[in-house]
Amino acid sequence: MINPAELDLQEENVIKVTRVAKVTSRGKNFRFGALVVIGDGKGHVGIGQGKAGEVMSAINKAKEEAKQNIVKIDLINGTIPHKIVSRYSASKVMLKPAAPGTGIIAGAAVRAVMEQVGIKNILTKRFGSNNPLNVTKATMKALNDLQDAVSVSNKRGISIKDVFNWFNIMSKNKTLKIKLIKSSIGYKKKAKLTLQALGLKKMNQIVEHKDTPSLRGMLDVVNYLVKVEESKWN
Repeated sequence: MINPAELDLQEENVIKVTRVAKVTSRGKNFRFGALVVIGDGKGHVGIGQGKAGEVMSAINKAKEEAKQNIVKIDLINGTIPHKIVSRYSASKVMLKPAAPGTGIIAGAAVRAVMEQVGIKNILTKRFGSNNPLNVTKATMKALNDLQDAVSVSNKRGISIKDVFNWFNIMSKNKTLKIKLIKSSIGYKKKAKLTLQALGLKKMNQIVEHKDTPSLRGMLDVVNYLVKVEESKWN
């Protein structure tokens, strides 16, 4: 566990503040919720949520929780080691390394996390729900899943060159298992044709296809009808 007292943390970013009103016989009682991200700009970042009767109290609670959730992220020259796609609930986030001078190409929630962790150049894209909480958690999940070549080579006991060779081989052999979990009745014709192209004709049917950009594009069209599982890399 990382001790936040040992880090030179930046001022926190407040991603979202919500207000909930409870109506009683005596009037309305308001409570506030806050979503906060904090980091040191050098690879450490954490997010937290807080609820209280006042906005500042909610932000302070979220800030303290974020400090307890700080994790170390692998960065290379102000960007991430490799492209990654991560999903949390109905939100999906794609992070892609970028050349120096690109800047942070991202929406508000993702940008707040990138600034706190210390990423200077990155390309991002959000798919599905734009709920700030889901987007922020999907971003954190993606950052946590990043691996640099040095750590992978040490873990597997192979050279860095072999790591890239292994990655290229596994990328070519990677497959996706696709399961139809919802009927296409009542949906657009495009969705039905996409399911036919994937070979899905009945509920709970599972098909396996090679992972390609074109397949990913088809899955984005019917992501609310199917469940996708990636093949495990050993």
